Amino acid sequence: DELHQERVARLRNRPVENRWVGMRMTDPPFDLAMLARGQGAIGLGPIKSHAELAPALKEAIEHVRAGAVCVVDVRVAAEYARATSVALMRGAPTVR
Repeated sequence: DELHQERVARLRNRPVENRWVGMRMTDPPFDLAMLARGQGAIGLGPIKSHAELAPALKEAIEHVRAGAVCVVDVRVAAEYARATSVALMRGAPTVR
Protein backbone atom coordinates (compact mmCIF):
# COMPACT_ATOMS: atom_id res chain seq x y z
CA ASP A 1 0.00 0.00 0.00
CA GLU A 2 1.03 3.58 -0.46
CA LEU A 3 1.68 4.21 3.23
CA HIS A 4 4.20 1.38 3.30
CA GLN A 5 5.79 2.65 0.09
CA GLU A 6 6.09 6.11 1.63
CA ARG A 7 7.84 4.68 4.69
CA VAL A 8 10.25 2.70 2.51
CA ALA A 9 10.94 5.77 0.34
CA ARG A 10 11.86 7.77 3.45
CA LEU A 11 14.12 4.98 4.73
CA ARG A 12 15.89 4.81 1.36
CA ASN A 13 16.03 8.58 0.83
CA ARG A 14 13.86 8.37 -2.27
CA PRO A 15 11.10 10.77 -3.35
CA VAL A 16 7.87 10.04 -1.47
CA GLU A 17 5.88 11.58 -4.36
CA ASN A 18 6.43 8.30 -6.24
CA ARG A 19 4.76 6.15 -3.58
CA TRP A 20 1.72 5.58 -5.82
CA VAL A 21 3.71 4.13 -8.75
CA GLY A 22 2.74 0.49 -9.21
CA MET A 23 0.23 0.73 -6.36
CA ARG A 24 -2.85 2.57 -7.65
CA MET A 25 -5.29 0.74 -9.84
CA THR A 26 -7.77 3.49 -10.56
CA ASP A 27 -7.73 4.39 -14.24
CA PRO A 28 -9.67 2.48 -15.38
CA PRO A 29 -11.17 1.12 -12.16
CA PHE A 30 -10.88 -2.65 -11.94
CA ASP A 31 -13.94 -4.88 -11.68
CA LEU A 32 -13.33 -7.62 -9.11
CA ALA A 33 -16.77 -9.13 -9.67
CA MET A 34 -16.00 -9.59 -13.37
CA LEU A 35 -12.61 -11.11 -12.56
CA ALA A 36 -14.31 -13.53 -10.15
CA ARG A 37 -16.82 -14.56 -12.80
CA GLY A 38 -13.95 -15.13 -15.22
CA GLN A 39 -12.50 -17.62 -12.74
CA GLY A 40 -15.77 -19.50 -12.31
CA ALA A 41 -16.92 -17.85 -9.07
CA ILE A 42 -20.03 -15.77 -8.55
CA GLY A 43 -19.20 -12.09 -8.72
CA LEU A 44 -21.48 -9.47 -7.21
CA GLY A 45 -21.00 -5.76 -7.71
CA PRO A 46 -19.40 -3.43 -7.92
CA ILE A 47 -21.34 -2.20 -4.88
CA LYS A 48 -21.19 1.59 -4.87
CA SER A 49 -23.68 2.61 -2.18
CA HIS A 50 -24.52 1.67 1.37
CA ALA A 51 -28.07 0.77 0.27
CA GLU A 52 -26.73 -1.90 -2.10
CA LEU A 53 -24.48 -3.54 0.49
CA ALA A 54 -26.92 -5.46 2.71
CA PRO A 55 -28.81 -7.11 -0.20
CA ALA A 56 -25.52 -8.07 -1.86
CA LEU A 57 -24.16 -9.61 1.33
CA LYS A 58 -27.41 -11.50 1.86
CA GLU A 59 -27.18 -12.89 -1.68
CA ALA A 60 -23.51 -13.75 -1.23
CA ILE A 61 -24.23 -15.67 1.98
CA GLU A 62 -26.94 -17.65 0.21
CA HIS A 63 -24.50 -18.60 -2.56
CA VAL A 64 -21.79 -19.61 -0.10
CA ARG A 65 -24.20 -21.70 1.97
CA ALA A 66 -25.16 -23.46 -1.26
CA GLY A 67 -21.49 -24.33 -1.78
CA ALA A 68 -20.45 -21.66 -4.29
CA VAL A 69 -17.46 -19.35 -4.25
CA CYS A 70 -18.67 -15.76 -4.19
CA VAL A 71 -16.80 -12.45 -4.41
CA VAL A 72 -18.47 -9.17 -3.45
CA ASP A 73 -16.79 -6.14 -5.02
CA VAL A 74 -17.46 -3.21 -2.65
CA ARG A 75 -16.20 0.25 -3.55
CA VAL A 76 -14.83 2.18 -0.58
CA ALA A 77 -14.18 5.91 -0.64
CA ALA A 78 -10.45 6.62 -0.86
CA GLU A 79 -10.47 8.82 2.25
CA TYR A 80 -12.07 6.01 4.28
CA ALA A 81 -9.56 3.47 3.01
CA ARG A 82 -6.66 5.77 3.92
CA ALA A 83 -8.01 6.46 7.43
CA THR A 84 -8.47 2.73 8.02
CA SER A 85 -4.93 1.99 6.80
CA VAL A 86 -3.46 4.63 9.10
CA ALA A 87 -5.41 3.26 12.07
CA LEU A 88 -4.25 -0.29 11.34
CA MET A 89 -0.64 0.83 11.04
CA ARG A 90 -0.96 2.43 14.48
CA GLY A 91 -2.12 -0.86 15.96
CA ALA A 92 -5.88 -0.39 15.98
CA PRO A 93 -7.78 -3.69 16.14
CA THR A 94 -9.40 -4.92 12.97
CA VAL A 95 -13.15 -5.24 12.64
CA ARG A 96 -14.33 -8.82 12.19
